[in-house]
Amino acid sequence: MARGLHAILPPIDVVVGSIANADPSCPDEGDSLFSFSTGFLWEDGLAGRGEYESDGSIKTQVVRSPFVQIPLGVTEDRLIGSVDVEESVKTGTTVFQPGLLAEAHRGVLYVDEINLLDEGISNLLLNVLTEGLNIVEREGISFKHPCKPLLIATYNPEEGAVREHLLDRIAINLSADLPMSFEDRVAAVDIATQFQEYSNDVFKMVEEETEYAKTQVNTTTRMFLR
Repeated sequence: MARGLHAILPPIDVVVGSIANADPSCPDEGDSLFSFSTGFLWEDGLAGRGEYESDGSIKTQVVRSPFVQIPLGVTEDRLIGSVDVEESVKTGTTVFQPGLLAEAHRGVLYVDEINLLDEGISNLLLNVLTEGLNIVEREGISFKHPCKPLLIATYNPEEGAVREHLLDRIAINLSADLPMSFEDRVAAVDIATQFQEYSNDVFKMVEEETEYAKTQVNTTTRMFLR
């Protein structure tokens, strides 16, 4: 389901050189910018690190909306970012190595079996999603960047419940145990089998529906941004 949703998300415009998919709608007046008119934020140092056109405007590029999965055994450094030791030695200055949260900004952040996620990692994730901002202060680093992904998670209630404070941050909670008719089950198995053997054919079969869904998402997005 998560990858299916990712397939219909439109590409995004990002600032060239950004480690966190910075939105070019934010004015380039300095570091760690927040625009009260747009609500967009750049990561530290981007205004000085970015590339500029001859007219002074920041260079941008269109990229596919990111899809990032958090594995159950993820470390804190991998999640929020850490010191890039190799680059720091080369440059003689402390260099920030972005984590999964930087990669996920403005895209999809997927967690499988979120109820089994380490409590410390869950708390970190909750704080960042609540603030919309990842602040890293460790080992000589003080760095912050925006983090506003679409969180999609799955869990099996038989293996334990999701922590209440984390569940509160999820807007929609759906059950996968919906009753299905025999015909629906057969159709689902057929599609799954076809996808394993002839994935390209399945993509072509649903291409029209996928494009229609993309159009709806794009139209709705433009309406909300007016």
